[in-house]
Amino acid sequence: MIEMTRAFGSQEMVDGQYKEILCSQLDDKDPRYAELINYTCEKKEGGLHACGAASGAILGGGSEEEIEKLRRYGFYVGMMQGISQRLIPNQSKKIEEFKNLALEELKGFNNEAKVEAITSFIDVNYSHV
Repeated sequence: MIEMTRAFGSQEMVDGQYKEILCSQLDDKDPRYAELINYTCEKKEGGLHACGAASGAILGGGSEEEIEKLRRYGFYVGMMQGISQRLIPNQSKKIEEFKNLALEELKGFNNEAKVEAITSFIDVNYSHV
């Protein structure tokens, strides 16, 4: 419940939705546009995926370190999704950067089958990057 409350609250997803509305009123050449889009991705997709990954780790009995690693993994995957859904300059470069950060978070997990299942999401959805 704490994870979900944090992710959906006024400082996260709701704030992201507000910034997305502000962004829709700007021209994509406006210097504030890219910053607002990135902020929106962080608060919406990044936060929601982080919540999902952390919740899964908590329900799966993960240690605090594993929960945090999976929370960051989820955040990076969410950023990849958010960026891929919007017109963002240097989109493929940013997606590749977040992909590498996400995969880095999975290092150190010793259950290779589970790690492979988790990374398959990135491989299927972002193999074109």
